[in-house]
Amino acid sequence: MFIIIALIIILRVRKVVQGTKVDIKKTIIFSAYFIAIASFLVYNSFLVGDVPFVYIVPYFAIAVTAAYFSYIYSKSALSFWELPATSNNRSSSTVTYAKGGLSIYIVYVVALTIRIAINFLFIGSNNYILTITNY
Repeated sequence: MFIIIALIIILRVRKVVQGTKVDIKKTIIFSAYFIAIASFLVYNSFLVGDVPFVYIVPYFAIAVTAAYFSYIYSKSALSFWELPATSNNRSSSTVTYAKGGLSIYIVYVVALTIRIAINFLFIGSNNYILTITNY
């Protein structure tokens, strides 16, 4: 899992620094990936790790707060620009590109890595791997 995350990190950091086309499909797929990983880890905490369900309120509050402040910060951290479409792209008159947001991405990756490490330390790698393979 760490190797897969490391490969994704390297590819995404390169694209964030250079700038990339904004594509709705890719944005939705990438967001779904992050939501799926985070949801699995939260699910794993409560049902496999025996974390009391009372802690779902702080989880939710932290998620909402993080989303809000990420939105506020991203207004200044992201830059967008448009270029005229080439003859290969006939669907629109311009193509939108985005650059920036590396710090938000790094914070997410660090939090994800810490979360996975906590699962391995407190749940154990055997139980964690069994949980992944059973579903």
